Amino acid sequence: MEVIKLVDKKPISKQGIKVGKQGEKIFITLDEQKFYEIPPAVYTLLCICDGTRTLEEIAIMLCKDTDTNVEDAKKILSTVLNELTETGFIEWI
Repeated sequence: MEVIKLVDKKPISKQGIKVGKQGEKIFITLDEQKFYEIPPAVYTLLCICDGTRTLEEIAIMLCKDTDTNVEDAKKILSTVLNELTETGFIEWI
């Protein structure tokens, strides 16, 4: 499923994601068998994905604090959200 085709849908973090920290590192898992190390920005994105905002709304929100324009942010977010979807951490509603 490609994120680009989900323009009107809203990403939501899957129920049951467990988060762990070891020093500065952040790890997430769904099944406690396979763990993924993620950057703090990806963790923030997972927290933002609550099913109430579209990809564009998330991009606009994140651009307020950076020098990135919305179109560039959407491309970056599409890549990250696609990976999170493929690994099962994000669903689309």
